[in-house]
Formats: sequence, structure tokens, C-alpha cells
Amino acid sequence: GVAVLVHEDVPCQRLTALESDNVESVWLLYRQPRMPRVLSHIIIGTIYHPPNADHRAMTSHILGCLDTATRRHPQAGIILLGDFNKLPEAALLAYPLKQVVRSPTRNAATLDKIYTNIQDWYERPIILPNIGRSDHRAVIMSATFNSKVQRGKDVTVTVRSQDSNGKALLAQAIQAIDWTPLYRMQTCDEMVTHFYGTVTGLIDQYLPLLTVNRHTT
Repeated sequence: GVAVLVHEDVPCQRLTALESDNVESVWLLYRQPRMPRVLSHIIIGTIYHPPNADHRAMTSHILGCLDTATRRHPQAGIILLGDFNKLPEAALLAYPLKQVVRSPTRNAATLDKIYTNIQDWYERPIILPNIGRSDHRAVIMSATFNSKVQRGKDVTVTVRSQDSNGKALLAQAIQAIDWTPLYRMQTCDEMVTHFYGTVTGLIDQYLPLLTVNRHTT
């Protein structure tokens, strides 16, 4: 069997549509209110592949779930973890994902693995003693704080208002402009100055500049 325990404060959504009666997996979609710009979500797939199970069925299931989830969230990171036993990994590595568990987890075999495409955001997994009566060691992967990840900072920027009512009023105001004075001017410089001054003044009136707080990443 397979189970996922999630802290009550962690914003995760269970993707029941990806689950199948023929394989043992649980899929979650994780998103914090503030995510790095390069990541919109994190897709977490937890797998148990029994020793004598159908390798093709499990591989097809995993790749199909990843395709479905990433079509909806193309900027999502992927963390695929669990007990894979002897499942061939070539298709997962070609997805492309990287297997980051490098130490044995049951006797001399590495059965409990983590495949991911966001390995730079995490420390190398560590292996801890087994929990309770399990004959598998525990695998812990923690967030990284190294310099490879650009974490950014809070900044103040100036942006133009995108208010829909303001845009409608601006369009009406532009249609009502009397350009007669422009045609009476003698030089191109005077005409350009008058044109830009008139239009810019209306833009500033109906779509003013705003100061907002952003995060660089």
C-alpha cells in the first residue's frame, strides 16, 4: 500500500483523477501563496511498485500522470518518490528526471528513490534508520539554502494601472480629442510635442502610474 502524510498547514490538493485501481500511487499538487517565478506548482507522486508487478503498466501510469499534470501546469516541478523495487528507470530519467538517492535503503539495495527535475532546490537526501518494524531505511530530502538557487528580494516598482474602467474612459476621451490645433502648427516638432502631450496627459489621467511591491523571483 501507499500513503502520504501531509502537515495540516501545507497547501496540498489530492489529484484523485490520476489514481488507478491497477497501480498503487497517490498524487498531490502543492502550491504556496508565494512561489519562485520559475515554479508555479510542485507535483508530488508517491509510488509503491511491488516486486512482481507489471513494469510496463507502472511506467505507463507514471508517465501518463506526469503528462496530464504538466499539461495543466507546464511550469511545475516534479517530485516522484516511493518504493520502486526493480522498476526500470530509463523512461523516468529520459522524461527528464534525476534520481537523487545514492545510498542503499534496504540491505545493500536502493529501492526507495526520489526522481525530480528540481534537485537544485533540495539538499542531497540522507538515509536514516528504519521506522518501527519496517525493513527499509527512511529517506529525508530537505530544502536547500545554497547559492545555486536565486532567492531574490522584495522590491518596489512603478507600473501603469490596468483598470478596465480606466481603459474604457481613455478610449472615449481619445475619440473626443479635437486635433484642429495640431493641423495649424507649422513644424513637425510642434505637432509631435502636441500629440504626445495630449495623449500622455489622458493616459496619466485615466491609467495613472502606481507604486507596488514585488519580489524579484
